[in-house]
Amino acid sequence: MQYMKMRWSFALGLSAWMVLGAARADDTVSIGILPGSSISVRNGCRVQTFGQDPPTSMLNNVLIADDGTLTVAQSDIFFAPFDFIIMGFNVHAQLRPQSDGTGTYDRVSGSSTANLIADIKITSNAPGFNNNNCIVPATSISVSTDNTGGSLCSGGNCTLVDNTFVVNAVPPGSCGSFLGINYTNLVNDNICAPSLNPGDNVLTLVARMTPALDP
Repeated sequence: MQYMKMRWSFALGLSAWMVLGAARADDTVSIGILPGSSISVRNGCRVQTFGQDPPTSMLNNVLIADDGTLTVAQSDIFFAPFDFIIMGFNVHAQLRPQSDGTGTYDRVSGSSTANLIADIKITSNAPGFNNNNCIVPATSISVSTDNTGGSLCSGGNCTLVDNTFVVNAVPPGSCGSFLGINYTNLVNDNICAPSLNPGDNVLTLVARMTPALDP
């Protein structure tokens, strides 16, 4: 009888291990940025909305390990540029990752974080504009579902917020000039840079995970 109890206990333990192991396997997903995403600089001095459905800004091949660790290669991160007008000329702003992405994902609560270093390259068709060196210096971005305005992931949908990043000014002379017009000053004024006080800037990412993981 004791032998049968031991065999039964072992079988139960093995079954539980197999179920839990299957539930906590590594997963590879994509994360798209949807409408409703936005960036606000210096308490609303500059507000830019972005995101599309189907999404054009993507994090592809995002690995979520069995312990909830999230990683994505720099080469698998792409943000669609957004446009604005300066003195009648088109200006394109491209957020560019400068590091791999890291973070966490909790399959039980839906809590998630993501960390990235990124800069912004500015280009324009304005005469004399320096399309090579007009760059907003890199800054650290740390979004979380747990920050104010965020929402826990459910069915693959969540909102992640960073309210601690800073926006550095484009260095003097980096954007070129034309007929006495200083493009660097115009760019910095337009994007409200610098904005170096944590809490003055808010990045909101409305995200969709495919395939959706629990919860």
